[in-house]
Amino acid sequence: MKNHIFFTGILLILCTIVFAENSDTKASAVTNEAWGAHSNSDGSIPDDELDERQSALNESEDNDTCAALIIPPADNALLNMTQNSELRTRESKFKGSETLLGVGAGMSIGSIPLFTMWKNSLPDSIVHMGIPIDFGKNELTGDTAALRYTITNSPEEFNVILPVNLSVYNIKNDRIATLGLSFFYTSKQFQSMIFPYLDTLNRRVNIDEKLHFYSLSLEAGYQKAISPAFFSIDGSQKTLFSLYLAASPLNFFKRNGSVKTSVPKNDERIHSVADSVREKFSYISANGSSLSWRLGFTTLKRYSDKGGLETGLFYGGSYNALFYNKGSRIAKSKIFTAENESDKNLSFLQSKIELRVTLLRSIRNTGAEIITHNSKIEDRTE
Repeated sequence: MKNHIFFTGILLILCTIVFAENSDTKASAVTNEAWGAHSNSDGSIPDDELDERQSALNESEDNDTCAALIIPPADNALLNMTQNSELRTRESKFKGSETLLGVGAGMSIGSIPLFTMWKNSLPDSIVHMGIPIDFGKNELTGDTAALRYTITNSPEEFNVILPVNLSVYNIKNDRIATLGLSFFYTSKQFQSMIFPYLDTLNRRVNIDEKLHFYSLSLEAGYQKAISPAFFSIDGSQKTLFSLYLAASPLNFFKRNGSVKTSVPKNDERIHSVADSVREKFSYISANGSSLSWRLGFTTLKRYSDKGGLETGLFYGGSYNALFYNKGSRIAKSKIFTAENESDKNLSFLQSKIELRVTLLRSIRNTGAEIITHNSKIEDRTE
């Protein structure tokens, strides 16, 4: 394309020069003709002819000057080539260094085996709870109805976590290093009920159990800008490959619950059932550690001297272990141990897909900027 523009410019210049020379020649010819046609024998010009010749000369110069400015139309193929040859791609590049503060939130979906083990340990029948259906029946009072058990709220199969993070970003050229804290909390709830069959007096034992999981991690990340020639996302100033590693000294879970009934104190059968259920639902808590990672792609948008917006899509996982309560290692059986499975120390692997958005604000700028320019691609179509 550059060659086309160069030769077109040369052609226009040559045309202008040629027409300028033609106009000079034509003007000279008109002048000579005008002066030679009516001159005296001694070469002098009569006064009455002088004004007429001067007017003819001026008219000739005006017409030739206009002709010199006329540019002949270019070839149609050349025009089409000029119009269609430029294809542009947006490309941005970091320059300098800058420190920013990032505050973000996200959403992740994945597996947490801790919740799976807990859900498998929950009773699905009154027999599973170790309570016979004729428990506490009284022939003398006529309270002989069989006990029934129903689940009113079962934990979800999927795990949705909403993490938040606070990070410091250091941008240097096309690389970003981050260091920060990441926190998430999630919980699940289980509710069930025990009542006598065909009961009309609202004699119920309401069971409510929850499992809570907290994690606070120290996270370090590295991001490298990707050339638009290989990969880019529309609407972003820069697309980056990102890798994060994290360690969590606070990886805490607790299981608690309540067993309630609203029957009078003289209803011995229902109160006996409630006391028996409380023995099955014991409180437990422990703190452990974890190592985690996540990798993916992030985009930087709206970047300026004040900050920007970062969005990222990641896949990651973590290994959770070393759970202790009051100095004692927590065994897996405290949560759930399947039949014919040997008891071990509690540990588990989890995986997730995460979407995260971070708002960036500049706190120290040493001349950093993001330079955006258009890369020209030649259209080589003949």
